[in-house]
Amino acid sequence: MMLSLVVARPDGELGPGLVPSAITDCGVNCGIVADDGVLEMDSVETGRLAFYLSKYLNTRIVDRTELDGVFNVTLSWTSDRWTSIVPAVRDQLGLRLEWTADAHGGKRDGVR
Repeated sequence: MMLSLVVARPDGELGPGLVPSAITDCGVNCGIVADDGVLEMDSVETGRLAFYLSKYLNTRIVDRTELDGVFNVTLSWTSDRWTSIVPAVRDQLGLRLEWTADAHGGKRDGVR
């Protein structure tokens, strides 16, 4: 089992904490602030976002957003990671974490 990061809304609208970046090439760790309860990233692809979220949740997360380009990310949550990061990702970024059975995307229970 692993989590997939997907776009939450059927219309594809993203949340206020995930905005396209005007800067497209600023290095490997361009402006990343990762502390307890906050993740701020400048000019990153959604695959890097999935990587950082997987470190916080201690589970594998695969980027299945199909979003192109780089984004500025602002995400905050409370101390209880599982119960606060999952809704924060949905509400602040417009993305969703959902359980999948394998690397090929066999869906199971969605995390909402």
